[in-house]
Amino acid sequence: MKFFLLVILSTSVFVCDAQRKILQGQTLDELSLAIPNVHVRNLTSRKITVSDGSGNFDLPAQAGDTLLLTSIGFSPLKVIVAEDWFAERVILILEETYIQLDEVMVNSIPTYELFRDRILEYQPKDSVEFWYFGVKKPVFRGDPMLEGNKYKSPLFAIFHPLSFAHYNLSSKEKEKREYHKITESQPVRDRVNKKFTREFVKTETGLEGTELTSFIAFCDFDMYYLDRTSLFYIKQEMMAKLEEFRGEGKG
Repeated sequence: MKFFLLVILSTSVFVCDAQRKILQGQTLDELSLAIPNVHVRNLTSRKITVSDGSGNFDLPAQAGDTLLLTSIGFSPLKVIVAEDWFAERVILILEETYIQLDEVMVNSIPTYELFRDRILEYQPKDSVEFWYFGVKKPVFRGDPMLEGNKYKSPLFAIFHPLSFAHYNLSSKEKEKREYHKITESQPVRDRVNKKFTREFVKTETGLEGTELTSFIAFCDFDMYYLDRTSLFYIKQEMMAKLEEFRGEGKG
């Protein structure tokens, strides 16, 4: 039974194709110039061809079939085949499309020497607002020679007397520790200076001049506290200290 259905279906398709004639056409633009390489597709029979250098094409079709013509730089054209199209080569005109691009600024390319000097002079800024998503921020583990708790213990002095003496008596070691503290805290200082500013305190408290300077000194917030605490909680503690500051002034 399936075999007979397949034979009947194949026969009907063959008969439909046999009824189609060869449609001869030509693709032109609005100035009557030939458009080559236009894709001409018969959506009804799913046949396709491409126009040649003169815009000519041949495609099996019959009256009522739907044709779709597409080409880069032109608007797609969809037409229905008419009965009189088979009398002579039919002319199909495609409209040109225009794409308006945004304005761009074109600058001259710098010389290699200038580009090299700019790269060498560039100093990247430390930013706490940006880090690569999914990558943990590096944690400074410290220099073991600068961790004083271990090197000041009596037990360490017994088993490592030379290292103990060097850590506690060497002036170079003390200078190294001091330099380490400064360089380690510098990024924190930079962040705090951008976060807890004089303008911020002035806006929230209304203080100005020497009174503002005295109040900031009165707060005496720890640098690391300001770095890790949000401005909301800093403001709350600051306003509490403001009442205490004003109370001392009245006294």
